Amino acid sequence: MVHLRGSLSNPTEAVERLIAALGAPAPGVDPQADTGTAEREAGVVRTEVKENRKLSPGEIDEVVARYQAGATIRSLGQVFELHEQTVRAHLRRAGVTLRPVRALSEAQEDEVVRLYVEKTWSLAELAKKLNVGQSAIRNVLVRRNVERRAARPRGR
Repeated sequence: MVHLRGSLSNPTEAVERLIAALGAPAPGVDPQADTGTAEREAGVVRTEVKENRKLSPGEIDEVVARYQAGATIRSLGQVFELHEQTVRAHLRRAGVTLRPVRALSEAQEDEVVRLYVEKTWSLAELAKKLNVGQSAIRNVLVRRNVERRAARPRGR
């Protein structure tokens, strides 16, 4: 590996990652230092992969029961230490119909419509007030068949 590094005067980032993955320290990285941060900064390829956590049938039943009781996919992922996509996959395999993803409650949607129509708030103002993206506000207005206003000219 030393010979490889020495024969390349200007190796690409991919070659540097390969060399590092094979065990040679990346250029500018102290091999005695804490490797966690240094490897991330050097763009080193992981050589160890964390094995997926397998749920027992009882845990899968608990995931399903909690979801049906109102728990969110995100919260279930945190509790069971799973990625959200893995939680969704378990729910689908169990035949559970997933709830639609909604950023705002019915009451919040009512408030969006009221402020947009009566108070002429902008999408940006509504998004900031409710801590969501403007697309979530736009989707509410489309779903509620609210006619959109022309965009206001931006102040300079």
